[in-house]
Amino acid sequence: MKRIIKLLLLVLLGMSVFGCELFDPKSYKEADKAYREALERCKAKRGYKYCRDASVQTVFDY
Repeated sequence: MKRIIKLLLLVLLGMSVFGCELFDPKSYKEADKAYREALERCKAKRGYKYCRDASVQTVFDY
């Protein structure tokens, strides 16, 4: 019984720590900004038809 309680407490602690990180709007804004910057570098480097970068893999049809 004590093992189950310890396991549940550990799971709840882990979920609360990682749950706060998942719903952090600041992190999402930073990631979106980094994505857009990488996309612009990729467009400038290779043109608009096919763009492949370390963080951006997109096909553009203009």
